[in-house]
Amino acid sequence: MSGEKKKFPRYFKDAIHNTNEDFDYGPFEELARMIKQNITVHTFAYSFREPGIYVFENSLGNTVTIIGVVPPS
Repeated sequence: MSGEKKKFPRYFKDAIHNTNEDFDYGPFEELARMIKQNITVHTFAYSFREPGIYVFENSLGNTVTIIGVVPPS
C-alpha cells in the first residue's frame, strides 16, 4: 500500500497540558520511524510508569488524545 497515509500516535511534546517534563517519548519516535520506513507494525503498547497528563496527536493531525495517569492509592 505505497502512498497510503498512515496514522499512529505522536507525542505532542509542546502541549500545555503535559505535566511530566521528563517523559521519555523515544518509543513513540521509534514507532514513527518504523512506520515511515514501511516496516509493518501490527501492534504497539506502552506502559506509563509515572503519574501525569500526557497529550498525543494523531500523525495525520485530526485528533488529540489526553491520557491521565494517577499514582497508586
